[in-house]
Amino acid sequence: RRPPRSTLSSSSAASDVYKRQLLFTMLLEEKRYRLLCLLSLISVITLFSIRIMDRNRDWKDGMILWGKTVQTVPRCARARNNLGTEYLKRGEYQEVLTHIKTALEIKPAFAEALNNLGIIYNEQGHYEEAYRLFLKASSLKKRYLGALINIANYWVRKGEYDIAIKFFNLLIKRSPASPNLYNQLGVVYQLKGDSGQAQEKFVKALALNPLHLEARNNLATLYQKQGLYDNAIDEFKQILRINPDYAEVHANLGNVYKNKGRYDEAIDEFREALRLKPGFLDAMNNLGNVYRGKGLYEKAIETFHQMLETNPSLALPHVNLAITYLYDTKDNKKALYHLERALELDPDFPEADAIKRQIEELKALHSNLEIIKN
Repeated sequence: RRPPRSTLSSSSAASDVYKRQLLFTMLLEEKRYRLLCLLSLISVITLFSIRIMDRNRDWKDGMILWGKTVQTVPRCARARNNLGTEYLKRGEYQEVLTHIKTALEIKPAFAEALNNLGIIYNEQGHYEEAYRLFLKASSLKKRYLGALINIANYWVRKGEYDIAIKFFNLLIKRSPASPNLYNQLGVVYQLKGDSGQAQEKFVKALALNPLHLEARNNLATLYQKQGLYDNAIDEFKQILRINPDYAEVHANLGNVYKNKGRYDEAIDEFREALRLKPGFLDAMNNLGNVYRGKGLYEKAIETFHQMLETNPSLALPHVNLAITYLYDTKDNKKALYHLERALELDPDFPEADAIKRQIEELKALHSNLEIIKN
């Protein structure tokens, strides 16, 4: 599993009532623009009664809510930060940078905005700069859990699991009822290779919040790696009862069915994952392999080609195609082509040496056949 993602910092509230209060009060918090904010508040109150239907829709979409707030009060740091957070959820990093940096120009000591800027740098691979921003955010806002988690995850990324574990244990002492912290601690133990501790932490997270889907998914994945397939299936199905549109869980459940040899059920799950998330490469790859396992070679070939249509720079589909052509359909010419393409795209592919040997064997075989023909 990848190290835990950085924790976003948004001031958005959970309930509609609180969002309304926050929209009005946050504008008053910017001292330099208090008069402008008051005028905006008067305007909103005047129009509220005739725009209630439109406004209710706005509260449900953070992008719309904070986008309109920024249009109304462009120098409101909190609105800029929250709009940046919405863009961050969508992976639109340039837009994030625009709004977060504007928020920091307005309010340089804005901990949440510094944390979000750190997340962007982290995603871009500037880990040390991100770490410095997380530290600064945590120093500006004491007990700022989001920044502290991101600091812990910095040590996870560096492979310093023992440091990260100590850090998460300190955070848990401060927030003992946080299922998120237990879940992330479980992930660190899993990365460290301590399955027993990882399982214990995931179970604790679920005891605190049975609806914590990420913790349940992590527990199910752990069961799968341990070969406890029936346990894994039960956990994945519980998740899907709560959220039937969770594409990654359909794919994970498909993998368990594949491991148990229940290929038809695996195919159904991978297809559902792809319906929910078109272009889901892991699901495509596993679907192609299941087709191969069932002897449906043409469908397997078609699926691997779909992977290449989605991302032509991938070496893995070429390797899968080569294996299918070489061992299943006995088409050595196509197998050779795809092996060579795989090495061109990724010379450091994990099985590169084996691929090179196979290429030499196929070329030698082709030369021998030419000699025989002549």
